[in-house]
Amino acid sequence: MRRREYLALGTFFVTGCSASEDPAPATESSPTTQPSTATDTRTETATPTPTPTPAPEAEFEVRNLTRPNATTVGNPARLNFLVANVGDAGSELRTNATVSGTDVNAEATIPVSLGTVEPGNDSPVNLNYVPRYAGTYRIQVPELNVAESVEVSPATPAMGESVALGEGLTITLRKITVDRLLFAVAGSRDVVMEADDGTVFAFARVEVGARSGSVTPPRPDQFTFNSQPVAGNLSANTTHTPRYHEAVPDQLSEGETATGWLGFEIRTGDPDGLGLDLNGDGTDDVVFSLPERQRQRIQDPAQFEVFDRSIPGTVPAWDSWDASVSVVNGGESGGTFRALVKREISDGDWEVIDRFEAFMPAHRNKTFSWSYDAGDPGETRFRVEPFVTSEVNTHVPVLRREAEITLWGDLRLGTREFTARDSIWLSSDPNLRQEAADGFHYLMYEIEIENLTDDSIREGHLDSFTLESGSKRFSPLVPSSQGQSLASPSGDLYAGPVGGSLAPTERMVGWIVFEAPDDIRDATLRWTSSGSRPERTVEWMRNPPEWAQE
Repeated sequence: MRRREYLALGTFFVTGCSASEDPAPATESSPTTQPSTATDTRTETATPTPTPTPAPEAEFEVRNLTRPNATTVGNPARLNFLVANVGDAGSELRTNATVSGTDVNAEATIPVSLGTVEPGNDSPVNLNYVPRYAGTYRIQVPELNVAESVEVSPATPAMGESVALGEGLTITLRKITVDRLLFAVAGSRDVVMEADDGTVFAFARVEVGARSGSVTPPRPDQFTFNSQPVAGNLSANTTHTPRYHEAVPDQLSEGETATGWLGFEIRTGDPDGLGLDLNGDGTDDVVFSLPERQRQRIQDPAQFEVFDRSIPGTVPAWDSWDASVSVVNGGESGGTFRALVKREISDGDWEVIDRFEAFMPAHRNKTFSWSYDAGDPGETRFRVEPFVTSEVNTHVPVLRREAEITLWGDLRLGTREFTARDSIWLSSDPNLRQEAADGFHYLMYEIEIENLTDDSIREGHLDSFTLESGSKRFSPLVPSSQGQSLASPSGDLYAGPVGGSLAPTERMVGWIVFEAPDDIRDATLRWTSSGSRPERTVEWMRNPPEWAQE
């Protein structure tokens, strides 16, 4: 069989073939006779060779070609046309279409096989190719002189929408968070990370899966966000878990999925989205589009500022004190405010005592408060990270009249009244007036002590109270009996709890009386704990001008 091709664009010719024909045999002449004296005037004519009849031929022509439209990664590029037989013999067509990338590494072969196409008939050819990478592709059928180009753009799935890629891989963007402040871990310490000016932290929770066969998931370094690579310190140290590089294995089997977080620090402004470069050519093959709210938070992020704070500079030791900071979000978008309240326990070593985390709409403010039980006297630094650092001086509690304090959480101690007298009256004998010695007067404190628990507390002894003035120290007068009372001022003399311990929930009120010199210039009532627990000291201070007003 022999084939004849015509170099006509868009047509392919197949010719038939036939056996060669031999020429007809020559005609035999008469036997030779003796020469005649007469002359022979006849002319001999040769028999002609017959012309071979051409065999029937198939001639293929491409018609109604539909050029491929631009498409996206994961969606097919389609090339459709008809192959018409304009010859006079039926024939099969078996050839190949080729796909090659002009700027990407992509090659494929698509078989083109048509059964017998009879003369005057045509047969459709539909070529579909699903590109894995963005770029320009060329689809050719050389034997039919067909060559077409197609532009392939990155796939642009929305958040929550899965995109199917070559070799059985699926990928889905499950969630996006945008923040200026993040809780993180530095070594073994909890910290707050604050984005640099003009940047925000963006985290993407990505799911990868194998819909068929075994697939290799993308590596973290194949992802970008606004052209920025994954920030390793964010992915490794923040509280976004599970982390992509830990949760996603090197291979996924059919039906398996894995999900993890990727962290980025990106510039503010109009965002491009989360990009994925599958073949390492520097061009994104998938770009996940962002919800409008996340786009807004990248374009005009939240801006947090502490505009007011209430942190005491000096507080009594062993007492509970309150503090607060007021924060405003001056940005155009809502955001989550995060801060850690820390106490310095040694030079450069801080412990977390409270944490704040709350969403704040744009142009709104919020006050964050915390309480703290002060320790021993001394100076302690506190920090509202990353905004405020303050020094708080804790001292032996110095209280005024009608001031109280709670110690260890179970003992309430306070003074109710103060007076200075030259004499006192005992109610047991209204006619008995007890006067202070010459050059002395009585300083009298009505104290209250209460056990706040259901257990006995060995505290409240009379000798745990002293009066101090400079270097001088005075002990209280001891009542002659438990429950001895005064007529003026009215009330019982304080003698301390019976048996030396405060009974469960017991509350005692009474006057403690000191005989002190007239020339005393200041006076401090001091209470010192007497039980087995850590020592505590409380002071109530009065000044001479106040005595004169009593």
